[in-house]
Amino acid sequence: MNLLQNLRIKRQAATDKDGSPAYVWIPAALAAAAYEEIEIARQFPTAAKYQPLDWLEIENLETTNAVTLSINGGVEVWRAAPGAVRHIRNKALWSLRVTNVGAAITTVGNVRITIMREAVGVDEAVRRSVVYA
Repeated sequence: MNLLQNLRIKRQAATDKDGSPAYVWIPAALAAAAYEEIEIARQFPTAAKYQPLDWLEIENLETTNAVTLSINGGVEVWRAAPGAVRHIRNKALWSLRVTNVGAAITTVGNVRITIMREAVGVDEAVRRSVVYA
C-alpha cells in the first residue's frame, strides 16, 4: 500500500467513526410552484470530502404551505407538510431541490434543510466487516 492509499483509509475510518459536520441550507422565499436547487459540493465545498452525504432533515415551519424535496434530480420526491419535520437516512445525497407546492409564498427561514454524513453505527460496522472480510 502506498502513502495515498493509507491516507484514504485513515480518512474513511475517521469519517465512519465521527460522521461529517452538519450543513444547513435555508432556501430563499419561494412563490407558489417555484423551486430552488443546489449541488451539495458547490453549495458546501468542505462537504466534498465526505460525499456522498447520507442523512437529511427537512423542517417545514410554514403554517399553510407544503414543500416537496427532490433528491438527485428528482428520482425520489418527499413531501413535507406544513409544520412537519422529516428525516431521510441511507440515501446518497448529491443534489437537492425544494419546491413550494402551497398557494402562498414561503417565508425565508421557515424551510430548513440539514444534511450530513452519518457516523457508522455498530450494526453497519459489523455488516461491513462480514461483507468485506
